[in-house]
Amino acid sequence: MKLEKLSKIDLLFLVEYLVGKNEELAISMEDMLTDDISTEGIDRIFDRICARHQKTDPEKLAEDLSLVFGFILQNQLADGYTSKAILASIQVYRRTSEQLKNADSDHAFSGLFNELFAIIRDGKKQLRRFNPRLLNLPLLTDEIDEELNQFTNNSYREEVQKVWESA
Repeated sequence: MKLEKLSKIDLLFLVEYLVGKNEELAISMEDMLTDDISTEGIDRIFDRICARHQKTDPEKLAEDLSLVFGFILQNQLADGYTSKAILASIQVYRRTSEQLKNADSDHAFSGLFNELFAIIRDGKKQLRRFNPRLLNLPLLTDEIDEELNQFTNNSYREEVQKVWESA
């Protein structure tokens, strides 16, 4: 059975069951069930996942980040919270690329980055299809610019800008 097909209540029961069987998966699923995709909420989940995987290899960390944020952001996109999903994807990319990525972990995070870029592209396409005027409103453009200005590495910022502009 695919996790995407289960309701939130079903998933909470599954988390409760898994705590005794596979605590790591249960904690990841608990993170996935968050409703808080505010800047602080994303940071809290990101920090929690990173703390859990301090001593593991980058591939395991990337896998958990991808599992949790892929689920959260795809659900937000599907539920119509398009601009929030776009902004959160940029935030997760910024945190991951600037704090975790290095020459040894490039390959490990490439799947996560592709997933985040796909959410940004899909989100912009959804906005263009259902509410094209929103793409030019300061409400969205200012928030995207604000998120992009938080990058300390210009090459990572430019990568997101290319994805956004090409969508």
